[in-house]
Amino acid sequence: MKRTSFTATTPTTRRARQLAGALVLGFSLGLGVAAPLRADAPQRRPNPPASAATRPPDPGASLRIARAQAALRKEPTFDALKNAALRLADADIARTRHLLRQASLQAILPTFKFTAGLDLERDESLNKQESVQDKWGAKTDRDLGFQITAQWKLSDLIFHADTLRVHTTLSKRASDREKLIQLLAGYVFERRKLILTTAAAQESDLRRSVEMQVRIEELTAIIDALTGGMLSREAGLP
Repeated sequence: MKRTSFTATTPTTRRARQLAGALVLGFSLGLGVAAPLRADAPQRRPNPPASAATRPPDPGASLRIARAQAALRKEPTFDALKNAALRLADADIARTRHLLRQASLQAILPTFKFTAGLDLERDESLNKQESVQDKWGAKTDRDLGFQITAQWKLSDLIFHADTLRVHTTLSKRASDREKLIQLLAGYVFERRKLILTTAAAQESDLRRSVEMQVRIEELTAIIDALTGGMLSREAGLP
């Protein structure tokens, strides 16, 4: 037995189907149009973080830098500090030349020898003079002699034993002198850089300013130790 089904289509059902089809078509068209719009839209860059923003200029920095430069000009120059350090370390050029000149003179000058002799033997003789009544005479015999000799060693004019020791000393002094100059230059110019950097720093950066100030005082003490206190004495530092 066959069953036959019939579906009745009412006007309300037909209108609902048409509305659903229109919505699906509109949604598909909207996706197709919106996709290229989003692809072509310009990318908005994020705002930079607040820490990367440029700080406003400090109006008092120029004045502080000028004062720091004026104070540095009143301090001893690097050459003056260098000469003081070399003299204190006994590594200056004048002392080196003196040693070399002294070694050369030792080869030229002779060796002097001084001797003295005294004869303590006592020889006495008594005699009576006939011409003088009751006149006796006494004679003693004591000898005192001096001798001075000068001796040159001609082989020392060609090679003197002290010359080798002097040249060894000079070689060591030259190495010590170069190391001392490099060490002092590092301390002096690091100190000057920190003084100007501190003057140009923001007043709000208190921790950094304190660290640099302590380092400046440390470098000042080291330079004074190397130069016999010349930096603080000449600049009038406390």
